[in-house]
Amino acid sequence: VRNFLFNEGRMGDLHAAVEWNRQKEQIEIRSTAKDTLLTAGNVSERRTDINGWVSPKRNDIRLDIDAHDTRGEFLENFCASFMDDTHIRANGRVSLVGPLDRLNLLGKLVVDGDALIKPLNCRYTLCHDTIYGQPNKIAFRTDTLRDNRGGVGLLNGALHHSNLGHLTYDFHIQADNLRVYNWNGKDGS
Repeated sequence: VRNFLFNEGRMGDLHAAVEWNRQKEQIEIRSTAKDTLLTAGNVSERRTDINGWVSPKRNDIRLDIDAHDTRGEFLENFCASFMDDTHIRANGRVSLVGPLDRLNLLGKLVVDGDALIKPLNCRYTLCHDTIYGQPNKIAFRTDTLRDNRGGVGLLNGALHHSNLGHLTYDFHIQADNLRVYNWNGKDGS
């Protein structure tokens, strides 16, 4: 599939082998999405390997996702209530697992990039920080946030979810001159 989109985020060209395993009564998936990464005039390959299975009969899933400079644009749709204009790349392994009505993302990703946090109207950058997928939450452990004016903060806490939806947030930030709100008067408040 050329120019494959996952949750409205660009992933590159997807090459997939999908087959029904009659004995295990599951759909088995082996796939790779290949994309390009442009940095400072250099071109390198981004790759996302997705392998595993989905069982409609057992109502469960296990997809192992290996990220190699994978774009994080798909996060915007999951986090649309508070995040926009993401420029994130991820490396590591996570697994989408569980009953289809109680999905979890387990594993860890090292992320680099930035995103706009809409309620604050502030853009924050993460540099080589690790994010942990745990049951019913995505955890941040002493990750360093930077704003566009040189302020720094240490982020701890979690984005809690139910079936990767119904998000709640529990964050603690130790800030050193970190911009935490950017009012520009455009919203009339």
